[in-house]
Amino acid sequence: MAIAVTDAVRMIEAAEKSNKKLFVVKQNRFNPPVHFVKKLLEERKLGRIINFQLNCFWNRPAEYYKNSWHGTKELDGGILYTHSAISLIYYIGSWEMLLL
Repeated sequence: MAIAVTDAVRMIEAAEKSNKKLFVVKQNRFNPPVHFVKKLLEERKLGRIINFQLNCFWNRPAEYYKNSWHGTKELDGGILYTHSAISLIYYIGSWEMLLL
């Protein structure tokens, strides 16, 4: 939602003050490959996980940042925040489950 906790708190306060809804979108959780891996892990079909690597090949060309609501290249946090590869890891399974 935000890179800094203080920014997230300000966003929540602004939404509450204006009686608006504030949402965080995690659209990549609906991708078929994500569901596939999540199911494999939940069913323990991959055995004991001792290491994993997540490669994200998404990018943001300069054209993307021409829309002001997209943020800026310098301040949007990069791929881990905007598309949230870390969020996918948490969605697929908790760290504890991955390491069992």
